[in-house]
Amino acid sequence: MAPWREQIAAWGLGAEIALPLNVSVGSRGVLAVYSQQSGDFASDERALLERLADNLAFGLDRLRLQNERKAQNQEIKRLAYEDPVTGMANRRSLLARLHELVGRANHEQAAAIPFIDLDDFKLVNDALGHKVGDRVLQNVAWRINNTLREGDLVARQGGDEFIVVMMDDPRYSPSVAEDVRQRLARGAEEMARRISRTLRQPFEINGYAHRLGASIGVSLFPFLSDDPESVIDQADMAMYAAKRSGQHTVFFSPELATGRQQRLSLETKLNHALAEGELQLHYQPVWELDSGRIVAVEALLRWQDAEGEMISPATFIPVAEEIGLMGALSEWVIDEAARQLESWRGTGLELTMGVNLSVSQLQGADAARKIHDQVVSSGSDPQWWLLELTEEAVMQSPEAVMEAMRLLDGAGFRLALDDFGRGYSSLARLQAMPLHTLKIDKLFVDSLREDTPDDRVVRTVVELARQFSLRIVAEGIEHAEQARQLAAMGCSFGQGFWVSPAVPASEIPSLIRRAAPPAL
Repeated sequence: MAPWREQIAAWGLGAEIALPLNVSVGSRGVLAVYSQQSGDFASDERALLERLADNLAFGLDRLRLQNERKAQNQEIKRLAYEDPVTGMANRRSLLARLHELVGRANHEQAAAIPFIDLDDFKLVNDALGHKVGDRVLQNVAWRINNTLREGDLVARQGGDEFIVVMMDDPRYSPSVAEDVRQRLARGAEEMARRISRTLRQPFEINGYAHRLGASIGVSLFPFLSDDPESVIDQADMAMYAAKRSGQHTVFFSPELATGRQQRLSLETKLNHALAEGELQLHYQPVWELDSGRIVAVEALLRWQDAEGEMISPATFIPVAEEIGLMGALSEWVIDEAARQLESWRGTGLELTMGVNLSVSQLQGADAARKIHDQVVSSGSDPQWWLLELTEEAVMQSPEAVMEAMRLLDGAGFRLALDDFGRGYSSLARLQAMPLHTLKIDKLFVDSLREDTPDDRVVRTVVELARQFSLRIVAEGIEHAEQARQLAAMGCSFGQGFWVSPAVPASEIPSLIRRAAPPAL
């Protein structure tokens, strides 16, 4: 007390007792009591004041712990209901709002639920990093929020997905004849247009202008469900339908749910088919147009399920790609085709085997080595194989695909560009690819009609192949006149129903013996 002794005396104080407040939470303190009379604070008074200080310290501890728990609970609640990246509501908060609506459903409360997924946002993340991606998401959230009306809610579902709860409370008075569902659908459609329009405006980040599209699915509450999870799932299904179809906005309908159930059923059946041997290969002959001699076959995947129904590759291949089963299917195709090729060559049928490769089979050097090892381990020679890929596969991952192609070419495989003319391959890329064959798409062969033939595209492709020293196979030949015109243009090989559709392996030897009539 020495620094303050003179001031205390000037105030007329003659005694003082200082009692430490030994708290366990937060800063410690001192309780000081003063008296004008010197010598006050006898032992009994000191004992009383010491107990008071202990009780005060205990009370301070309790109060501080209570305040700390309250602050922690508020922070936990904030984290539980707030998206950490954008600061807006999260899925939990959205569900809470929808549960409120369920409670008010008897009062004719309705809402539209637009589900928004950004198109190609992954490119931003991959090219510029997640920190920049988070800034884009913050900007997206701000823009979407600015399109909403008072009382609407936008939440970040996760990733690049956002969900809006748009209450049935239009800015204008609805017409008498318009019911709630029609009014709500119209309002949701207008909101979707506003959201799409604002997201198409460029995002200026790090000196670059980025434009983002959006696919939007809409469900209407409570018309097809009053369960919050189901309503979100409906909007999610509609969003994926919008993304697949290229439309900006799709409204949920029961047909979409039926389609999803069919897809899930198909996924289960496809896994079972691969495990139980329901898959099979059929082979379509490729012949020389001038001689009619069958020189190759293309292996085409077929599936007859346990009920005997033939399921089209156009139906199950996209599902296989979605669920990551394409790799296993492709391996099975190569194994089965190699086994069949060995069997044919053992009987003297010197055929070339054509198989289609997916983009997942052409991802760099390791993928190329896997194909090579799979073929060679079966006792087959790479020179007996024609590996077919589409322009779309080349465009998806050009560098990785080119690396795989060069290694496969160096190992002796022949490479073909399938469906040529329908994609966007540049001449520079075509020149750089180690190709052996171009396959003219059936779409252009169909133009060679007997009544009004249009051979301009086919002639151009044939001349282009000649300049690049490539063999030409015309797909989809269905009658003799097409074969004659193709041969006259300089196309050497054909494939199509005029000779044979894809057939089981057992029918190929008889087709070879019968052969095709020459085109000329």
